[in-house]
Amino acid sequence: MTPVPPGMWRSYASRLTDDLVASGEVIDSGWADAFATVPRHHFTVADHVVDDGVQGDRRRVEPPPDLVGLSGWLARIYSRDHAVVTDMSETDPWGNRMVTTESPPPALAARTLQALDLRRGMRVLELGTGTGHMTALMARRVGDVAVRSVDIDLPVRDRAARLLAELQMQPDLVSGDAGRLTRDEQGFDRIVVGFTSDHVPASWIHQLRPGGLIVVRLGWPVGTARHVVLQASSTSQDALCGKFTPWRGAVPPYRPPAGRHVRRSRPYLGSKRTRSGSTFVDPVSLDGKTPLTLMAQSRLGGGTARHVRIDGDNAMATFLRAADGSWAEISHRPDRGGRRDVRSGGPTRLVAALEEACLEFADLAHPDWPEFGISIRAGLCRLWHSDPERGPSWTLSALGSEW
Repeated sequence: MTPVPPGMWRSYASRLTDDLVASGEVIDSGWADAFATVPRHHFTVADHVVDDGVQGDRRRVEPPPDLVGLSGWLARIYSRDHAVVTDMSETDPWGNRMVTTESPPPALAARTLQALDLRRGMRVLELGTGTGHMTALMARRVGDVAVRSVDIDLPVRDRAARLLAELQMQPDLVSGDAGRLTRDEQGFDRIVVGFTSDHVPASWIHQLRPGGLIVVRLGWPVGTARHVVLQASSTSQDALCGKFTPWRGAVPPYRPPAGRHVRRSRPYLGSKRTRSGSTFVDPVSLDGKTPLTLMAQSRLGGGTARHVRIDGDNAMATFLRAADGSWAEISHRPDRGGRRDVRSGGPTRLVAALEEACLEFADLAHPDWPEFGISIRAGLCRLWHSDPERGPSWTLSALGSEW
């Protein structure tokens, strides 16, 4: 790639920063300076963009070898809503590839960093170095020595270290499993997680100083994923509490080390009898856009997963499977009365639990995400509405355990 003239990329970075400030994503002058002065294109060794010709596939786009086409490339890289995907997994047996390394859209990065409330004099731990762009923004904000970043992929870590060094930045970059951290004796004031996790490991909590913050996107198998800002208790060890953010944005899932396998539910091997019925629940409401999905997860159990597929009548259906192998299939097509056909099996009555969650959500007047939060204490997690102490709450799952 030909070197990009500083005056050229700075004009794009300046316009991006002005956009982020005008839209309210950046309200701190320190972050405005970081977005304006850290060259995002420097960390874009390649960009895998969605191929319009093949749904869901991405094609690799290299940086322009010369100044021809550079303007269009920079415009995309410095777009507020463009996630730069630098690495993809190998194609699996079903022909799919997963995003493994990306730089989140600047608008999402700005919201995350603002929520982090990072200030000079604080130490910050980043889990998931990725391209190194977020690492550079934080190093610019609080200084190199205050930033530590962990990535599971050694080549990705080494590449980020090289790119940061080229900008005269030397934060502490570590190769390791972010899911199983060794306690740092000094502790950290802030932790920012660059991937989606299904729980908060105890090793993260142990890294935080009293009153410290974790910003992480939590996801559950029924389909919900949302950023939450959790604060460590200043009086009680191993306790966190915080609310979900009003904004949404996607980041790649946690990748376990090679050789560690994801636990899967067993098929139910008891009675093979299939139950038939109907429900008032519209399964499309489980798309994760509202907190209903999270309430449903609390009722269905932490091991219950959701998939959308084609049913026996060649129509869309939502399929639920519990940890004990119980299952339910809910048609997306309503009858004249607005009810959906259901088939189910196994000892756990999943549809009844789902209906209970829907009725509770309606009783709360269909609240939005910022009205909900979670509390974690001694490895147990509770979802709460309105107030962590006085509001209604539900057991969610054991979010403090290790992977």
